[in-house]
Amino acid sequence: MSDRPTPHPTSATLPFADVPLETGLSAAQVTASRAEFGSNALPASASTPWWRQYLSGFQDPTIMILIGAAVLAIVISVFTGHPPLDGIAILIAVFIATTVGFFNEYRAEQDFERLKAEFERNLAIVRRAGRVEKLTFDQIVVGDVVLLESGDLVPADGVLRQFHDLSIDTAPIDGESTPKDWDEDSEGGLLLRGYRISSGTAVAAISAVGTKTVMWKEIVSRLEEGRAADLQQRTPLQERLDSLAQSIGRYGLYAAIAILVALVGRSALIALFGGSLIMDGNPIVAGLNGDTLLLFVQYLLVAITVVVVAVPEGLPLAVTVSLALSARNIARDNTLVRKPKATETIGQTNVICTDKTGTLTENRMTVQSLYLFNNTFEGERLTALSDHPALSLLALSASLNATAAVERRDGRLEYIGNPTEAALLAWLDANGQNYREWRRDTTIESQSAFSSLRKLMETVVRSKGVRYRLIKGAPEIVLARCAWVETAAGPAAIGAFQTAIDAQITHMSGLAMRTLALAYEPITDDPTSAPRLLAIFGLSDPVRAGVAEAIQMCRDAGIDVKMITGDNAQTAAAIAQSLGLIQVPEQVMLASTFRSLPTDQRLAAAKSLSVLARAVPSDKEDLVALLQSARLVVTVTGDGVNDAPALQRADVGVAMGLRGTDIARQASDIVLLDDNFRSIVRAVHWGRALFENIQRFIQFQLTINVSALAIIFFSTLLGLTDEPGQPPLTVIQLLWINLIMDTLAVLALCLEPPVPEQMREAPKGRTEPFITRTMWTNIMTMAGFFTAAILGLIAFLHRDGVYDLRDSAIVFATYVFLQIYNEINARSINPKRSPFRGLLRNRTFIGIVLLVALIQIGITEVGGQIGAEVFRTTPLPIEIWLLIVIGSSSALIFGEALRLMRRTLQIA
Repeated sequence: MSDRPTPHPTSATLPFADVPLETGLSAAQVTASRAEFGSNALPASASTPWWRQYLSGFQDPTIMILIGAAVLAIVISVFTGHPPLDGIAILIAVFIATTVGFFNEYRAEQDFERLKAEFERNLAIVRRAGRVEKLTFDQIVVGDVVLLESGDLVPADGVLRQFHDLSIDTAPIDGESTPKDWDEDSEGGLLLRGYRISSGTAVAAISAVGTKTVMWKEIVSRLEEGRAADLQQRTPLQERLDSLAQSIGRYGLYAAIAILVALVGRSALIALFGGSLIMDGNPIVAGLNGDTLLLFVQYLLVAITVVVVAVPEGLPLAVTVSLALSARNIARDNTLVRKPKATETIGQTNVICTDKTGTLTENRMTVQSLYLFNNTFEGERLTALSDHPALSLLALSASLNATAAVERRDGRLEYIGNPTEAALLAWLDANGQNYREWRRDTTIESQSAFSSLRKLMETVVRSKGVRYRLIKGAPEIVLARCAWVETAAGPAAIGAFQTAIDAQITHMSGLAMRTLALAYEPITDDPTSAPRLLAIFGLSDPVRAGVAEAIQMCRDAGIDVKMITGDNAQTAAAIAQSLGLIQVPEQVMLASTFRSLPTDQRLAAAKSLSVLARAVPSDKEDLVALLQSARLVVTVTGDGVNDAPALQRADVGVAMGLRGTDIARQASDIVLLDDNFRSIVRAVHWGRALFENIQRFIQFQLTINVSALAIIFFSTLLGLTDEPGQPPLTVIQLLWINLIMDTLAVLALCLEPPVPEQMREAPKGRTEPFITRTMWTNIMTMAGFFTAAILGLIAFLHRDGVYDLRDSAIVFATYVFLQIYNEINARSINPKRSPFRGLLRNRTFIGIVLLVALIQIGITEVGGQIGAEVFRTTPLPIEIWLLIVIGSSSALIFGEALRLMRRTLQIA
């Protein structure tokens, strides 16, 4: 054991450098250190005050258009002397949408903070005032003497003072996939916060805490730069909503102008040919006078009302509810959604850049192959060796010539210390051997720890009165010392078996296994005694169950999966082939080769490669940036501190919840609570279902809006009502249809579960609009059908020249029931999918459809005077209701006929 301070740039000026390692800081020194150098608690992620978060929801373009429409509606009400019910209704819709969205995101952030607090409850063993104490990480101060052993996280930056057989897992900081042997020359003896002790023991004096640690200083500046860019970056959902809002506003204005021109033009023609102009039921004199000016103002207010009608009031609520429901459903798959918009973005993913260890694999070394007595054991045969004559020697060697341990927790063996040694202990357990009993009944006389230079570990033990030298290490080193090989018939000269042994090592290495040889030598007085090869183990981190199938699902869904790993090319290729990730070796590229490519070739390489080997975290960030420059939606997984910039740059950053660092989780949009790639694929599926549900709602609502505008325009142009300034569907009626009914439609259409077909389609990415050509066909044909049906009905009812309350009630009810049936049509946005599929299983949908129908009947039948004045309705006979309900079903018949025709003619 080394007792001297290791060379380190700050060791000479280390605060409290004179504190004895045997006693540690006194209570007074702890207080002074915390006052001078601060706390080891990392500051909470920068958070916006809740009221600012809430107000930011009103900056959405769609919300702003709705607020403008509400103001216009209120102005109309003031001019016409009616209660501003329509404007108030729109504002209520805005309030509901923004409030639901705020609470959804706020709750997700609170869930994350609880998760973060759970991970921050790590304990460190510290020596203070001569006593050994267990303290949480945030209690550590500069100068503390920290005692570290296998499995411990380093709680803060510190200078190594003592160590024994030390191996460090540096993956959380630098992404290296294998532990490193450590001594006083390793990084100047500096241990960084986030390192994990893989094996051995160490004593460190803390030199920096909290925001002064290397982890924080090196990463946070890059995160702040990325956070500023992240605020400017629009998600695919936001881009589509912005575009849709602009289009709706523009076309709503065009429709308003067209209707205003139609109103004014029709009045001008009536006056030109000697007809009478009507205002408020009374004739007025044509010409430039006060009455015609008021009539023009009335026409202008109708045109403004059209703008209000054109805005899809339910869209923000549809998006908000869909995001909330999808986030909740994704959470059931061990996934915490920190930013709700990520639930839609991940569904549009073109590329997933994933880590290997722990995400594609189990992050758990496991015995995969065993060469013993010139036989190879794999698969189920590995755990059927309880009666093998060599098992006792294997148990002695694996148990005593090691420092690792395993513990059974919740029915699963947890590894403590070196993962390779722990894998051998787990294999012993599977074969009925208890390593603790072997250690209890055996005496260790001496031990020479494994080092990267010797690639060997030796232990001399006494077991049952016999002394053994146990040897473990790299096969080429162990074999060079062996003269014999253990066989069923006893020791045999190793030369006769050399070809078989070499073939076995080649076989294991070709499958990306880590090979480990075990040998032993009975210690006797015979000077010619030599070690005997006992066994060769092949170990690897096995791929997770179901990951290969999940990758195939991604391939079927048009998503390119790229594995980024610190492993060498051979190991990476073997893992990738077992997962079906690559077909040819050219799909594997070394990170050094990727970095050296000319700028004009790197994008093509980024698109074509499937595995980036020997990569460091900065390579991941560069790869993400290149793919995004091609307008691809990129999802990235990461767990280390240096992964944080890539997680933040990605369209969706997915952090590991089990082994991920706090900074990685803070930089992410989604946290996998099980670190499993399959959870990402399920999240993609939910994201695609969310997108399709929003499309269903948009198709449904725009069909209403287009048909309503067309009805107002053509009824005005054709003079189908008593007055051109009084459309057949009033503002209140349209707002009921657009707002109340569509709000309920949100719940009906946005609760549709995922279907398998969604994962057999190409990703939407950033370029495909919300409204596809197929949807436009659905919207325009159904809107045309509704327009023709309602105009025909109005013409029939107005054949006597009178359009009274009864006529208004019939037209209103018929239009609503047409939309009720069309809500079933809207379940299909693809003519190949029937809207009746799964309909009876969706009880929420059926319940909402029936509720809307009952409310419409109630408004008409029991509205009384209020119904007459507000909704322009009056009770109708039962036979009229039967005609309305049966006749309106023509919408469903027309929609199904249209889908059948398009399937037959193969029209999209």
